[in-house]
Amino acid sequence: MNKELLNIARKFSRKRILLIGDFMIDKYIYGNCQRIAPEASVPVIDVNQKHSCLGGAANVAANLNALGAQVMFCTVIGKDDASLEAKQLLNDLGIDETYTVIDHERKTIIKTRISSESQLIVRFDEGTESPINAATEQRIIGQIEKIFPFCDAVLISDYNKGVLTEKIINSLHQLQKTYRKILAVDAKSYEKYRVLKPHFIKPNYQEALKITGEQYALNRIEQVKSWGETLAAQTGAEHIILTMDKDGIAHFNSSTFVSHYEVEKVIAPQVSGAGDSFIAAFLLAVLSRANIKDAVELAVHAAHAAIQKREKTAICALEDIEEKLMSTSKYLSLSQLKKLIERQKQEGKQIVFTNGCFDILHCGHVKYLAKAKAKGDILIVGINTDESIKRLKGASRPINNLHERIEVLNGLASIDYIVTFGKKDDDTPIKLIKALKPHVFVKGGDYTYKYMPEKVIIDQIGCRLELIPFIDNKSTSGTIKRIQDNMIKTQVYAS
Repeated sequence: MNKELLNIARKFSRKRILLIGDFMIDKYIYGNCQRIAPEASVPVIDVNQKHSCLGGAANVAANLNALGAQVMFCTVIGKDDASLEAKQLLNDLGIDETYTVIDHERKTIIKTRISSESQLIVRFDEGTESPINAATEQRIIGQIEKIFPFCDAVLISDYNKGVLTEKIINSLHQLQKTYRKILAVDAKSYEKYRVLKPHFIKPNYQEALKITGEQYALNRIEQVKSWGETLAAQTGAEHIILTMDKDGIAHFNSSTFVSHYEVEKVIAPQVSGAGDSFIAAFLLAVLSRANIKDAVELAVHAAHAAIQKREKTAICALEDIEEKLMSTSKYLSLSQLKKLIERQKQEGKQIVFTNGCFDILHCGHVKYLAKAKAKGDILIVGINTDESIKRLKGASRPINNLHERIEVLNGLASIDYIVTFGKKDDDTPIKLIKALKPHVFVKGGDYTYKYMPEKVIIDQIGCRLELIPFIDNKSTSGTIKRIQDNMIKTQVYAS
């Protein structure tokens, strides 16, 4: 458990953030595509699900709110049907809509994505993206002037959709002279904020290429280290947090390169909204008196949690960070695991369960577990206790005790969680299956459904059975026998 980072995260609550940026609604339409339209060579999508969520700067507001902050969101929406949905989405999350300005001449920005079997087919963009008019501009400035003296920090989330005009930026500059708030900027273009001398900016690699005029390089980590002077001169930022997806994060203190931070790799991430989660957690960490290194680490945890969720534009809640920081091992109690799995089911994740002794781990185990993980999103491994193995395998087993077996399994990337089982009157994983209710139950290919003691509970909960064949001649018993045979041969040769 990382108590220091956990204590920082728990200080996020009630931080008051003035957020200024572009409101969007992200719509997702999912369906199946099995035919081509007769009137044109285009796919026909049979729609089976629709989903709307906050996008753009509104997603930053959602992240700040979920992390415990009080958000004062200055933005603009149109006077249209979408504005009603916009307000409802804010209200559903408990985000104050008081500072949202309605412009009768604008249309609310909506981005609609249509997908089939996880493949994006097309995206439709609608809404007004031109700069806001003078009257709306003045109303936004009025809202900012009311909030500014009482906020803990200012966050600009500029998606270049018309809200952040030159006049608004100049008004922020004047307010900063009087109140001097911590100011962070996440924008498509950073040069126009140079006058504000922001404390923090978060360009991604593509945005940094635009600022520096450089070309894409294969070794991005080494390339960006020389960019500090140009980035600082063009943006006026005190700290530059440059994100490079899988290549990690580079930190510059003004023009000086300070450090590179690696990030955990994620398979098939849902990247929409990850940057919003990152900047929200980073700013709150800084306000909670974290140093840059700890703030980056917390922000990475937030982004990592967001991109693993099923939602296309995801948010990170404080609970997500707490779970990450509190777990130093994949080994959990059944009560801990049950609570965690319930949340992941709500996010739409498929839960896979398998079990075994895993006494001497061999390549057959490793391949079996990798195939089991491929059956869903989360793999839980039930492992027999030492006493349970003795009852099943004999007094000479296990070779490795429970702690050692857990430590070995903990190192496998295919496994998400480990839980123990086995009592004197029951050495089956039935209790675990009943409590966790996985979507998929995986067993080795030498089992048959007919003789499986778990059959009744699997049928009751509607769990799908998957049999994965074992690799020939790969077993713990076989490994032990080969060791014993070699010992006998060695003794014979020695005599």
